[in-house]
Amino acid sequence: MHTKLKLALLLAGSAWAVSGAEAQSNYRQTAFAESRSYGDSLARDGYRHLQTYTGFLRDGQTATARLTLSAGTDYAIAGGCDDDCRDLDFALRDLNGQRVEYDRDIDSRPLVFHSPGWGDGGTYSLDVSMARCTSDPCFYVFQVYGR
Repeated sequence: MHTKLKLALLLAGSAWAVSGAEAQSNYRQTAFAESRSYGDSLARDGYRHLQTYTGFLRDGQTATARLTLSAGTDYAIAGGCDDDCRDLDFALRDLNGQRVEYDRDIDSRPLVFHSPGWGDGGTYSLDVSMARCTSDPCFYVFQVYGR
């Protein structure tokens, strides 16, 4: 099995206030930076970026995304979230709803790998859980890589 590759800004005071557009840009930048932090290592291992998903979740909420995964392809799914997020988790479920991979580490950068066997390609579900968000809602992103 694969080994895990574990490799917003808030200013107080009126003189240092951040505009709404700048704050939005900051939290998105933080989330994308966390998600992309795996990108170089994955690229060295032959993975290429396939797709990006984004969303917002409140503390304790879970969203489910549908992913089409092809048999014979190795996949890596890397996530990240904003500065208010303390713990983002993934659970990948197969065509029958069985959990096949998960990352429940207490961190804001989940990473899972999966390689569907022959006959196991199709629509998978990725449960994205906001296990800890200190200021609701938290922005998250995950990127799908394949080789």
